[in-house]
Amino acid sequence: MYFNQSEMRKEYQNDFPKLAADLKAIGVNTIFTTVYEGGKAFYPSRVMHSSEPKLNLIEMRGVMKLNGIRFAAICQIFYDPDVILNRSDLIPVDSHGNNVYVDWQKMICPTDKEYRQYKLSVVKEVAKKFQPDILCLDFIRYPTTWELVLPNEKPDQIRDFCFCNRCLSLFTQKYSLEFPDSLIETAQKAAWILENHGQQWTDWKVDKITRFVISVRLAVERIDPNIKILVHTVPWSSEQFDQAILRIAGQDVKALMPYVDYFSPMIYHKMIGQDAEFIHDLTAELYETTRKPILPSIQIEASNEFQDYTSNEFEQTLIYALMTPSAGTVAFNWGNLIQIGTNESDRQARRLVLQKVFQ
Repeated sequence: MYFNQSEMRKEYQNDFPKLAADLKAIGVNTIFTTVYEGGKAFYPSRVMHSSEPKLNLIEMRGVMKLNGIRFAAICQIFYDPDVILNRSDLIPVDSHGNNVYVDWQKMICPTDKEYRQYKLSVVKEVAKKFQPDILCLDFIRYPTTWELVLPNEKPDQIRDFCFCNRCLSLFTQKYSLEFPDSLIETAQKAAWILENHGQQWTDWKVDKITRFVISVRLAVERIDPNIKILVHTVPWSSEQFDQAILRIAGQDVKALMPYVDYFSPMIYHKMIGQDAEFIHDLTAELYETTRKPILPSIQIEASNEFQDYTSNEFEQTLIYALMTPSAGTVAFNWGNLIQIGTNESDRQARRLVLQKVFQ
């Protein structure tokens, strides 16, 4: 079960035993939660810029352990809306030379050495302080707003990152390339790379993501070899959108599998215009490719565009998510089940569905 910090503040006010009791009541055995957001840690940190004084998730981790609930610490990697306030060079640039964010996802160019080292230091601190059962790498990819990509999207309409000056320099140095003198604009240079060195570009992006995961695996093993590593993947099949999971996101599950214990594709099927059966299909594909435990992430409630996501359909979603070869599921999110309002009867119905399926 995914748990957002706003629920802790609003509904529980740091009453961790009550949260544990509520989770156990519907059969939840693992809590997934972000242990920092942007530059703010939800625990006493020596690495991050600030800490939330009224929220210490290390205490939560202890209470969960006492109650037999596993703790999964989510670490956001190439997403940090705070760091770009002082590091505009980390804002990614797409193949059209555009660096304007179109939504809330303030993602980071993955190639800056200083930033990569900073985030690795954060991950190491999280592993030491929390000793989580699972350490989850979120936003471990190149920028892409997969939530807005529907099944009929044309592959060349998905924004392709990152063509900032640093990336262009590092890529051309790696492969001993030189841009033709006539190419001045970023869009021109990006088009030249994609047309003449497209496979090298994809391989280079994949290598940047894979190498970070390897560095995490090695660092965490030195701290506690019992900590499992989970990688969140975009909800795209291997061939979808002209292999966009490689070409756009830079996520190669074959390359990652020696260093990862779990994969969790974020299959919010209503959001991405798929039917519930797609959850099982993608889970099965990932398992066949990696032979690793797959934990599909699913949505408890639909987004505003889809008001037809009934509790009965949610039950069907759970069934598909738990079908063999699934190793379980991560439900997003707990707040959808506890907020009191005009649709409380529907929330209660969904709680009963979870209780029925999980127990």
